[in-house]
Amino acid sequence: ARWPAVHLSLLDRQNVVSSSTRNEFKRLGWTVEVLCVDVLDWAAAPSTLQWDVALANLFVHHFDSSQITALFEALDNCTNWFMACEPRRGRVPLFASRLLGLTGASAVTRVDAVLSVKAGFSGAELSALWPHSSSQWVIQERAAGLFSHAFIASRTAE
Repeated sequence: ARWPAVHLSLLDRQNVVSSSTRNEFKRLGWTVEVLCVDVLDWAAAPSTLQWDVALANLFVHHFDSSQITALFEALDNCTNWFMACEPRRGRVPLFASRLLGLTGASAVTRVDAVLSVKAGFSGAELSALWPHSSSQWVIQERAAGLFSHAFIASRTAE
């Protein structure tokens, strides 16, 4: 299925989007823009840009609570939906992360997996960091399978 007139903005410190990836999006009728900026610098800068949806995948757990709060405050001002999939912190994910060597994963991957699980989320930790502004939001936070943690914030109609 095609979604016409989609404009995709990708934020990263470096432009790592290959021309073949851009071409695949173009085949779908999408336009792609890469914003080369550190996410915390982006969050701190005033902006009038708006996005329908913002996504983060295995990213938020790299930041401390104050940095996540700053990121969430910026998202509160520029999007109607924010969805994140992060590592789930818990005994089962930690145990499984220590078994990655059995799959042939490199030493770097094995260390990173354990650290990511320890830095991950459980319960309603991200919900507690979402700004309590005048905007109305529906927040969902839960386990997603055995190893992932899902966070979804959706703005309600005012």
